Amino acid sequence: MQAQEILRSLRLPEFDDLSQFFRNLPATALVGIGAFAAVVAYWFASRPKAVKPPCDLRMQSEEVEGLDGARRSVIGDSPQLLTHYYDDARTMYEVFRRGFSISENGPCLGFRKPKQPYQWLSYKEVAERAEALGSGLLQQGCKPCTEQFIGVFAQNRPEWIISELACYTYSMVVVPLYDTLGPGAIRYIVNTGTHQNPIISESSHATWEGSSPSASQ
Repeated sequence: MQAQEILRSLRLPEFDDLSQFFRNLPATALVGIGAFAAVVAYWFASRPKAVKPPCDLRMQSEEVEGLDGARRSVIGDSPQLLTHYYDDARTMYEVFRRGFSISENGPCLGFRKPKQPYQWLSYKEVAERAEALGSGLLQQGCKPCTEQFIGVFAQNRPEWIISELACYTYSMVVVPLYDTLGPGAIRYIVNTGTHQNPIISESSHATWEGSSPSASQ
């Protein structure tokens, strides 16, 4: 008996009951219900769709024959190694310019201080700073060619990327230098390449002074 009573209490209302219920509601309530239904319908229609993986995530690469265990991505229609993805983005500088164009000068570099929101530099701001820095390197005697190596010794920060882009803008080669490599490795890299006027952040200057070639002489 208790089960039957519970089922009767949970039965769906008849259509006439629902119709009478809505007729008794004030106009403002009906408008609110309609607006809520429209919002829910819009959300279902515009919600993000799951991105289909371009390949089987359990088999993302395959072994290359004759290269002693080397592997290549299975994405692509040809066994040849991929040199570029877009015809107008064959160099790192062109990749940046493509991002500039596609984003229509959207946000490019983001940074923030602890417990503060991100601040963004636009593509145009980054490009202007990179061009100014690159021009300064040329004024200091650097050559706009791939035989010119520029060392960058700094922590991760927007200026690191701007320095890198400055080198790409004028066809120079950027050489990353990290304090985690140790003084000996830094001296070796600097002595091996042709570094003129390395770019050093203020926080890394003391470490550079102890690791530079002149410090070992």
